[in-house]
Formats: sequence, structure tokens, C-alpha cells
Amino acid sequence: GHLAASVIGLLLVEKLCMELLLPTWAPALEALEATVGRARLVASIAMLFSVVGFWGVGTLFALPALLRVERGKIQINHSLNIGALLRAMPLVVVNFLLGTATLIVALLTSLPEQAFEWRAQPGTGRLARDVVVWILVADVVFFYVHHWLHRNKTMYAMVHKLHHSWSAP
Repeated sequence: GHLAASVIGLLLVEKLCMELLLPTWAPALEALEATVGRARLVASIAMLFSVVGFWGVGTLFALPALLRVERGKIQINHSLNIGALLRAMPLVVVNFLLGTATLIVALLTSLPEQAFEWRAQPGTGRLARDVVVWILVADVVFFYVHHWLHRNKTMYAMVHKLHHSWSAP
């Protein structure tokens, strides 16, 4: 159920973007790529999507705790500790930057040449395949990185332990 909903949701968003935004933005993207180069363009787009996805969505999820909303809480006896949140931010920023850098390298090294033909639109079948592959790869990578963080005591103490110190307000 969740995989199907995720695939359908992502596919709909991609189709809307491909059909509504890409035709309008294609000339600007081509000009930008010619001016700054592919690597800088991919890095800029990846950074933009990472900022919106990580900080934007993260902030939306944190708003109830930040605004002290009590209704619908999972752990009713816990509340957000702003001091602990602020102390955790340097590590959160480092994790964000490492994740974004990894994304940029992955995109630059794994995308085929046809991915940069800004006026060409892939069919629904190709988009559906890509969404499924993306979800599966992301899930497998997440699992093994998470597993490694638990098995490597140094990384657990330096990075991952903070994750386990948080309650879900």
C-alpha cells in the first residue's frame, strides 16, 4: 500500500512538472547549463531541492512541536527542548551538507546523457520505472547506512546517538 501510494504520488508530481514546468523552463536551463556548466547547474538544482525538501518539509513537521500543539501527540509526556534542538543544529547541518554532496556526486556520475536533454520528456513508463528504482535504491542505501551507523561505535557515538536521544513530541 505505502509503496504504491508513494510511486503514484511521485509519478503524478513528475508528470505535472514535466508537462507544465519543463517546457517553460527548458530554454533557461539550456542557457544556464551553457553559461555555468552542467556540474554547477546540477549542484545548484540539487541544493535547491535539498534545502526545500530537508529544511522546508522538516520545518513543517516540526511546527506542531515548536508551537506547543498538544493535540495528536504521540508521546504526550514529552515536549520539545529548544536548547537541545539548538545544540544539535551543527550536527544536523553537517549531515545535511554531507547528504547533499553525496546526492550531487550520485547525480553527476549516474545520470545518462539523455537526462540533460531539457526539451525531451520521458514517457510515463520510464518515469514510473525511475520512481520505483529511486525508492528502492534510497531505501536500500538508507538501511545499510543506518545499519553501519549502529555497528560502527565511533560513528554511532559521534553522529547517530543524537538521533536516538530524541523523543517524538
